[in-house]
Amino acid sequence: MDDKEERALRRLKWMVPAAILPLLWAGCPVQTEAERQVGEVVGTVLSTDIRAYVNGQLIPSMNIGGYTAVAAEDLRRYGFEVAWSPQSRSLTIYETLDKALQPLPAGQAADTGLPVGTVTGQVLHTDIRAFYAAAYGDSTVASYNVNGRTALLLNDLQPFGDVIWDAGERTIRFDAQGGAGIGKVPRPVEAGTSFSVTAASEYRFTVEVRGRAHEVEGVQLGYVTESGVPLYDVILLAERLGYTMTRGQDGWEAARGLHRFRLSPDLTSAAVYWDGAPSGSYTMTRPPLLLEDRPHAALHDLVQLFGLACWWSEEGSRLELLWTDYRVRDFGLPAGLQGSTPPVRARIEDYAPRRSELPPVVLSIAREADTTAAAQGIGVPAGEAVNNRQRSTAEAALPLGAQEQRVNVTLLLGQRPLYRGSYTVPSGGR
Repeated sequence: MDDKEERALRRLKWMVPAAILPLLWAGCPVQTEAERQVGEVVGTVLSTDIRAYVNGQLIPSMNIGGYTAVAAEDLRRYGFEVAWSPQSRSLTIYETLDKALQPLPAGQAADTGLPVGTVTGQVLHTDIRAFYAAAYGDSTVASYNVNGRTALLLNDLQPFGDVIWDAGERTIRFDAQGGAGIGKVPRPVEAGTSFSVTAASEYRFTVEVRGRAHEVEGVQLGYVTESGVPLYDVILLAERLGYTMTRGQDGWEAARGLHRFRLSPDLTSAAVYWDGAPSGSYTMTRPPLLLEDRPHAALHDLVQLFGLACWWSEEGSRLELLWTDYRVRDFGLPAGLQGSTPPVRARIEDYAPRRSELPPVVLSIAREADTTAAAQGIGVPAGEAVNNRQRSTAEAALPLGAQEQRVNVTLLLGQRPLYRGSYTVPSGGR
């Protein structure tokens, strides 16, 4: 039997407990995965006196259905890269193991003063898929939602290393194969990168200038006003870019994927949303018009709202427009020494053709308690262009405080949000 076959058998053996875990919690009748609703309670979280170790370091743990579980996000402190991808709703653990270990306080029952077995939370059904990336490929790992974080059972990591239970010492240890150079994979991002942005797909089309009319494949998209401002039909442009356009009492709304914006009834402003939550607002810089009951807005404002790249032909008779569908991977905020922290960095690949005009990428970090004061970083070219496509890097300082605080991080392309997340920052940037 070769190593691959042996790993497969080990995976089958150790995945059985996780597979039957919901049955143990819920009893009969048993719901199937398809019948469960996201957010449905499927179990409880208990305090535990069992001490869990990952790669030799103590890690906070919990008891889920009689099994020891850890938060996948905490593995970032134990030699792994952990990436959250909002578009695919997946979380991937990369067995890199060349990061400095920065273990967290354990927080076991004995440390918190809670009796063993105290209910500390609920386990919720989640549609988030968890993967473990090793040299021999990605493998699915059962995952659970605990307080908005992704919990994994240490037993389910047995196929990727050694899981050792010591009943006498009441300890459980997981040592990854990568520690011996077997399963280790290259780092998925440059060291210090919190957000990696890549192009998943793109849509490009040409606007022909015929006098004052701007046409696409014989259909008039817009026209140039007497003052020289190109005004485009928002509905036509949105639909061409793959957005769904709807009208309600509160204005016109364009939506695609996690991005959405709503034009006010008077067309003077737009409310912007990311994944259903408000991301900001935008005031039109040029007077829009309602022509034949269809909103028309200045090209400059639409470039901002849709995050478009555009460039003119040399003779000025054609305008090229490019919309890119970006995918974001969130690797978490950097963890520095007490009282200091590295900058938060976003790296955008396949940003735009080199000669195009494109709104800048802006990385913004704001305390939840003080949204008026935000640290911002503007994207700048990073390295040589590849295949005539620019790369961009944006950096911003993480605000430090005397106490633990919550911060919101927003990554914008013009007024179009590419990503938005909330994080807890320990005191002093630990």
